[in-house]
Amino acid sequence: MRIGQQLCSYWERIWCCGRGERGNWVCFEDQCPHRLVPLSEGRLETDGTLQCAYHAWRFNSKGECVKIPQAEPEQEKKLCSNERARAKVFPTQEKHGLLWVWGESGADAHLESL
Repeated sequence: MRIGQQLCSYWERIWCCGRGERGNWVCFEDQCPHRLVPLSEGRLETDGTLQCAYHAWRFNSKGECVKIPQAEPEQEKKLCSNERARAKVFPTQEKHGLLWVWGESGADAHLESL
């Protein structure tokens, strides 16, 4: 993917939605962990989080769920911290005017992509 525009792009199962809250490119698996709806149908919020179009769950650039609008405030933190509420993200790097996306996600993927 050539860098220069703030575009959303999709190929196979990986969806690059733009720059996250830290200014880095963020690529998600195109599947919300809640109901498996394509995250590419959602939107990138001004704070850099990605909001799913189906139930408005929001994810940060690490894939962590940060908002579940339907949850009671006292339960939301517990529900968001559940590993099953985490969206899959893929490591990215900007080099030579291109966006490079590592094809795996998970704990070791970031280290392997360096």
